[in-house]
Amino acid sequence: MLPLVIRVVGVLLIVGILVAIYRKFSFRKRCPACGYDDPNRVPRRGIYKQLPVKAYVCTRCRNHFYKVQLLTEDPYDHSLV
Repeated sequence: MLPLVIRVVGVLLIVGILVAIYRKFSFRKRCPACGYDDPNRVPRRGIYKQLPVKAYVCTRCRNHFYKVQLLTEDPYDHSLV
């Protein structure tokens, strides 16, 4: 009985971690929690300053997330020009 409980708790822990990662990182400039297309940029903190990510906060649901910049992606946003 105890090994089954440990397995169930382990699976639930892994699923919880994956959901937290899904809500925290995105490959698009769209809120992963609610899908809002126009989040605000915010300053990066800590180790994220060294990583190729951009920090955003959703103005609709207040979710803080990071957009992962792919290495093949242009680092400059030309859509504002």
